[in-house]
Amino acid sequence: MTNISRLAAALFITAIVTACSGRVPSDGFKDLSYGMSLDELHSKGFNCQSDEYFCQQDSGAGKRYTLFGKEASVAVRTSDGRLVSINVRVDLSSDELISLYAKEFGDPKTFTYRSFGGQSERHYWHAGDRGAISVTRSLTRGDPSSLGVTFTSADYLGPEKTQELLEEASGNTVQAGDY
Repeated sequence: MTNISRLAAALFITAIVTACSGRVPSDGFKDLSYGMSLDELHSKGFNCQSDEYFCQQDSGAGKRYTLFGKEASVAVRTSDGRLVSINVRVDLSSDELISLYAKEFGDPKTFTYRSFGGQSERHYWHAGDRGAISVTRSLTRGDPSSLGVTFTSADYLGPEKTQELLEEASGNTVQAGDY
């Protein structure tokens, strides 16, 4: 590998690690971080109960979140009373959202798996032990944008949820002949 190739690879990896370790592409929700307690989430306007896995933003919280310049709805997932992932829903189709992330972080890794609706494809950008960003796209339900539905979610995964994603990617891939 040439020095230029090594430098390019190092810069690419640095960009991905920076993205998944706290920097949110284009704008976002920088006040949230992996490991936050339920009390910290409550102070940020999230309604979290100790027995809940998902926490939604209180309707009167007043905090507005954005992703790629679009208003976004943010929910968080917790485990053992700590934030482990952030779910961001935005008015973009899955293809548009994947394209924006690809421009920001490069081509994603992709795997296909069986879902409730048939077959889905998960696109993800992995940053080692720092986390991952994941966008899921249905392959069997068609493009919902033809029906006027364009909302798509992106998941920002902390280290433990990233490990689950990688295990899913290695063990749950659907082969072309499965459908």
